[in-house]
Amino acid sequence: MFPKNQSQILSLPWEYYISRNLPIWHDELTLLYNNDARGWPAYDLPANYLQLRVHRGDFADFYHVMSGPYGRDKLNRGLLKNLSEQKYVDFSIKYFKERCGKFIHLTKNLEAESKSMEKFFEFYGLSCCLLDFTALGSKVVTNKILELLGDFPNQSEIFAYYSKSKMLSPMQNMEKELSDLRGKKINIEREAKRLHKKYCWIPVSFVGEPWSEAHFVGLLKNNLIRSKAERPSSIGQGLSPSLLTPEAKHYLCALGVIAGLNEYRKGVFSQVSLIIRPLLDKLAKDHNLGTWKDINLLAHNEIIDLSRGKDGYQKRLIEKRRKLCMMYTSGLHKVDFLYGNDVLEFEKKFKPSANGEKEVKGIVANRGKVVGTAKIISGPADFHKFKTGDILIAKMTSVDFLPIMKKASAFITDEGGLACHAAIISREYNVPCVIGTGKATAVFKDGDEVEVDAEKGIVRKIDQNV
Repeated sequence: MFPKNQSQILSLPWEYYISRNLPIWHDELTLLYNNDARGWPAYDLPANYLQLRVHRGDFADFYHVMSGPYGRDKLNRGLLKNLSEQKYVDFSIKYFKERCGKFIHLTKNLEAESKSMEKFFEFYGLSCCLLDFTALGSKVVTNKILELLGDFPNQSEIFAYYSKSKMLSPMQNMEKELSDLRGKKINIEREAKRLHKKYCWIPVSFVGEPWSEAHFVGLLKNNLIRSKAERPSSIGQGLSPSLLTPEAKHYLCALGVIAGLNEYRKGVFSQVSLIIRPLLDKLAKDHNLGTWKDINLLAHNEIIDLSRGKDGYQKRLIEKRRKLCMMYTSGLHKVDFLYGNDVLEFEKKFKPSANGEKEVKGIVANRGKVVGTAKIISGPADFHKFKTGDILIAKMTSVDFLPIMKKASAFITDEGGLACHAAIISREYNVPCVIGTGKATAVFKDGDEVEVDAEKGIVRKIDQNV
């Protein structure tokens, strides 16, 4: 039974999943449409997946129930079973590209009238499965690979060699273009304008800022984009591929597909988020509600009401949700909100905390050992405090983290599987990396001296009083 009130919510075995910066309307649409017959069932996967989000402005913590009639375990099992077949992996690539192409087309033709917006929001909600598909797929396939490999040696080299995506990410395509321009006589202003038009959306994700033309002028003038790091010459040598079972090789290749689809999907949602901003901005200004950032705190039907001239209640909701709110699946095509003490009570019971711990354990994405100073990075606002050689600790990383990732001596994340952004970049730049620790951002704080053992997947605080 879907929860109907605070008491029923607290009685369920919720587990923290991930955190993201997202519009409230995005999360509301995800909860509304994932269980739709055109949502997960379109991927030949079970619906009835119970989810909950806690928002402080556009920052959201995700929770799910793992077992029971609305548990994620059924979805995980179905996803792993489907991904065991190559024809399903091929279907995923085809389905992603078809849906994403339609998504971009629909967004470019969006108008600020109710029927056009209703159509857009419905398709957007159904497309949110693309996000969960790659996030969940990465985790279940990662766990399966680790199970199959057991104590197999050189695991991080195996991941790097076999799970490399054949799809170049938008960032890799941009870096390739910049690399091709090196040594050539070019009109910097013209090239910057061209690159800006083609790639400015890369760091947007959902609520980030696009790159300016000046950013590309700087890249072209100063050659700031680092060329792709060469993999160690030992990669592919001494891996004894004959000892890998066909099943292990299949899942490793599937992981590469998921990594490619994840970056492709991120690019599409970034473009969509940027394209619709002028429309949301106009709605906000027309109804004296601030900017698109404020509109992001509304549910989709509340935004549609603005297009119909119904604007008497949204400002109050924006102010409430800017502080703290919770939304949860309360029925098929039904999402409810809670505020204030009800949310704090939920977090007290279910939000991960350090509990005096001094070490965490996770999955090794790239091997190595290093000691350094921890810096907890939530996003670009924290980048100024990061110094060369620091250890990057984050809930997750994204393309806008690249400037500081190039200076880091190690990456540690709360979230992710072996196809996540931090894992991919760690293998590309050969930086020690431990992912999926669960709560590194809660256990450590800025300035802690930490030892990263990315051979065993352990990160521990060094007691400086000893």
